[in-house]
Amino acid sequence: ALAMRPEDDQAQLNLAMFYVRGDDLEKAYPLLTALAKKAPASPDIYIALSDAEHARKNETKSREYLQKAIELDPKNANLVRNLAVSYLDAKEYEKAVPVLEQLTKMEPSNPEYLYMLGKSYEEVKAYPQAIATLTQMLRIKPDSAEAWGRIGDIFNVQKDWTRAAQAL
Repeated sequence: ALAMRPEDDQAQLNLAMFYVRGDDLEKAYPLLTALAKKAPASPDIYIALSDAEHARKNETKSREYLQKAIELDPKNANLVRNLAVSYLDAKEYEKAVPVLEQLTKMEPSNPEYLYMLGKSYEEVKAYPQAIATLTQMLRIKPDSAEAWGRIGDIFNVQKDWTRAAQAL
């Protein structure tokens, strides 16, 4: 299809993604960089570049491309989630917190996002925010053993033995 329609940006993007998924980054990069110059307002191109950098284990550059995609499509919760997960995987909780705050504003009833934010608050020792966020999550999913355990751990760290015992 690309040989018959070389001006077709979508066909070029599809081919580049095929190369990225096949770990043939040498063929993917020229297509993606040309597309980024030709259609700089397309979040899909930056998502593909992010995937390519992730495949190269260059997480910093992968996040930069993901942030560019988010700038172009700021209401896409999946992109914001992917950025947050990237920070969590790297244990960069201080960077994950604002991204997760943005995500929970987008989807305030999503227990997964609330849990990730609560755990991140705990990791940066913002204990009141962690407890409040995990409590909010428990209103949605009251049987979450993980959230109850996190709250118990927080009270334990704060040496609030009574509340720790109640949470556990």
